[in-house]
Amino acid sequence: MNLKYNSQLGYLNIIENHLKPTFGHYKLVSLQPASIQEYVNKLKLQGCAKATVKGIISTLSTALDYAIEPMHYLQYNPCSRVRFPKFEKTTTERTTIQPNELQKIINRFPEGSNFYIPIMIEYYTEHYLFPETDEKGNTIYRIMPGERILQSPLKKVELVCVRENGE
Repeated sequence: MNLKYNSQLGYLNIIENHLKPTFGHYKLVSLQPASIQEYVNKLKLQGCAKATVKGIISTLSTALDYAIEPMHYLQYNPCSRVRFPKFEKTTTERTTIQPNELQKIINRFPEGSNFYIPIMIEYYTEHYLFPETDEKGNTIYRIMPGERILQSPLKKVELVCVRENGE
């Protein structure tokens, strides 16, 4: 299986931090849908996001699929009978700062500060939702690039990305 390095790290993290501590003591044939369902419910109660829970169970399910075919250790995948609970959709409220407020922040964290470049990158790459009314009178939001009153004081440089394998 060919996976990029970060994908491998992600799966390793799921296996080491979630699957092994919970299911590592089970024999493969004794792993039942009820124990997996209990774990899914526990993850939800702990506040894990739906995508996190699905990622963990998907990793387990893929491993169990491999145990079915080509290894023939199992007859069926116990994850196939697991049902995911309903997750509430969460919305995050965004705070927008005005150019005069940004100037106060820049004065507090001037050039040379550890926070200066991250603040500049965030400010000069931000987008916002612009409310409009469609033909039916509904409010819709368009993604618009943020208006920039200040000129970027950052120097333009060409970046060269090098992967860990030297490419």
